[in-house]
Amino acid sequence: MKKLVTAILTAALAVTSTSVAFAAGGTGYEAAKLKNAVTVDGKIDGAEWDDANEIVMNADQKDITWANDVKYTADEFSVSMKFKWDENNLYILQQRKDVDFKESADALAPFNADGTLIFLTNNAKNTGRYDIFFTAEKPATAVRAYSEAGAALAAAATDCKIATTKEGDVHTTEIIIPWSEINSKVIDKYDVKEGSEFTFCVIMPNTNAKFGQMHYNVEAGKGADDPTAWASFKLAAAKAGGNTNNESSTTTPSTGDNFGAIIAAGVIGAAALTAGVLAVSKKKSK
Repeated sequence: MKKLVTAILTAALAVTSTSVAFAAGGTGYEAAKLKNAVTVDGKIDGAEWDDANEIVMNADQKDITWANDVKYTADEFSVSMKFKWDENNLYILQQRKDVDFKESADALAPFNADGTLIFLTNNAKNTGRYDIFFTAEKPATAVRAYSEAGAALAAAATDCKIATTKEGDVHTTEIIIPWSEINSKVIDKYDVKEGSEFTFCVIMPNTNAKFGQMHYNVEAGKGADDPTAWASFKLAAAKAGGNTNNESSTTTPSTGDNFGAIIAAGVIGAAALTAGVLAVSKKKSK
C-alpha cells in the first residue's frame, strides 16, 4: 500500500511541476522541443507557437526585479516571451506591450532605448555565456560572447533571422538563432539535446518617462552579469499541448499569473487522493 500511495503522490505532484525553481534567480523555464514550424514574419500564424511555454514579465509578476527606482505598471509595460528548440535552432517569440515605445536604433546597444537582452550560459563562467541583443522597431540582432577574461564587444548576428510587426502598443518579434551560430562564438559548447540544462535571464530596458530596466530571473541583490543569479533554462521534450508555464494569451501580454492556482490545485488533488487511499487501507486492515 505504501508503494501505491507514493506512486499516486508522485503522479499528482508531477502535474504541478511544470515551472520549478531550479536555480537562485527564480523560476526555471522549460523550452519545449519544436513541433510546429516557425515562419519568421513577426506574426503568430495559427498554432505556430502553441507548442511553446510562455513567460509573462511585468510589475505584477514574480521573479521580476528592477535595476533602479523607476518601475512601470503592467498596463504601461508588459512583455511575454516563448522559447522552443530543435537540434538546429533556438526559436524566440517576444510580444512587447509598451505605451510609450522608444526605438532602439542599434542592436549593438539595445540598453540605450527599448531593446531586449537575453543572457544564456551553459556554466557559471564566462566561457559558456552567449548574450542575445535585439531591437523591435527596426528588427536586428546582435550577440556578445565571452572569453575567460570577460566580455567581447557585441557584433551583428549574421546567421540569425528576425522579423517584427506592430499592432497598437504591441510589437511582435520572431527570431531563429542556429545553435551553430551560438557554438561558433563560445568557448564551452552547448550540448543540444533533450534534458540539457543551462541558465538564463532577460533584461528589458524601457525609456518611457524615465529610464527603467526590468530584470527577469535575476536574484535580488546580485547583478545581472552574475550567472549564479539566474534561473534554469532546460531543453525539454515536445509538449502534448497547451501552455504550461503561464496560461495567457499570445496576442497581448497578460498581467495574470496562474502559477499559484496551479500549485494549489495540484496539492489539493494530491491530498485528496492520498486521503482516499489511506481510508481504503484502514478499512481493509480492520
